[in-house]
Amino acid sequence: MPKRNNIRVHQSDDIQGDGSWVKMKSANWGLSKQFSKTISQLADDNSDEKIHLIEQRIVELFVGWNWVDDDGNPLPSLKDRPDLIDTVLTEDEMTFLVKASGQTTEEKKENLTT
Repeated sequence: MPKRNNIRVHQSDDIQGDGSWVKMKSANWGLSKQFSKTISQLADDNSDEKIHLIEQRIVELFVGWNWVDDDGNPLPSLKDRPDLIDTVLTEDEMTFLVKASGQTTEEKKENLTT
């Protein structure tokens, strides 16, 4: 019997060290289209709103990770502590999560046309 595989493990060795990973759910197609449409409809002067929507989306799709803080302590789940986005995570870590959650509209457009 087939088993749906809608959780992806993204290796994050370059960001968090050897053996690190993040698990993200795959978004369903309808929600993905709506998200892309909403992001593209927001004017450039609404960049704060765009960032907020992207951060929300990351938390929605987040399943788990084995990331640590600067002292080597395990980070709690983003589901429990979405404030980590602003208080702990680095720019490189956020860029990784954005890519892992499939949130760049350019990548979505490229994938649709190829």
